[in-house]
Amino acid sequence: MKKINMLSILLFLFAISCTSSLPTLGMQTDIYSSPSPPPADSTATSTLTTGVCTVTVGNLNFRREPGTNAAVDAVLNSGDVLTIDKDTPAQESWQRVFYGDLAGWINMNYCK
Repeated sequence: MKKINMLSILLFLFAISCTSSLPTLGMQTDIYSSPSPPPADSTATSTLTTGVCTVTVGNLNFRREPGTNAAVDAVLNSGDVLTIDKDTPAQESWQRVFYGDLAGWINMNYCK
């Protein structure tokens, strides 16, 4: 019985030591984050030309790349307002947009 208890304690300590070196959520948010749009400062030198559109459907997938097979970074709701990145050419009906601090792609058939 003492061997089982000792083994359980050792396994528990080993598990704790392995997980203590793992990053916690939120510590490395820059791994998948996209660049933020430039500030709306009149002294900014960016050539970014933008417009806005409003999501017209519920549950619109906000994707990492254009296309239905790309990873989904967020799900947008009807009425969400997006900033269109007009410096990035559209790819068929897909357009790069900004949603808060995220940059991604949506199908423009669902944003007017």
